[in-house]
Amino acid sequence: MNLSELHTSQTALSIVPLIKGGEGTLLSIHLEAGGELKKHKTAVPAILICVSGKIHYETIQGEKQDLYQGDIVQIPIDVEHWLVGMEKAELILMK
Repeated sequence: MNLSELHTSQTALSIVPLIKGGEGTLLSIHLEAGGELKKHKTAVPAILICVSGKIHYETIQGEKQDLYQGDIVQIPIDVEHWLVGMEKAELILMK
């Protein structure tokens, strides 16, 4: 199975849990170009991996980063952040 096959809806943002509970959570995130994951915070440390495509990651503290295939960003606890798809992208979030 391919990550893109997990996201069957034709929406700009799709999130599918791969593993949830126990020791942590692993999510597959699909963003279309122009799709957004609105401002939010995490209560636990998280790592975002860009598997394909290109996204823009930004925090309320002013950190701005474009992520391409293979790029990783550590997301700190209690810092508002958001994502915007710059082109169709597949991501993995571990927390």
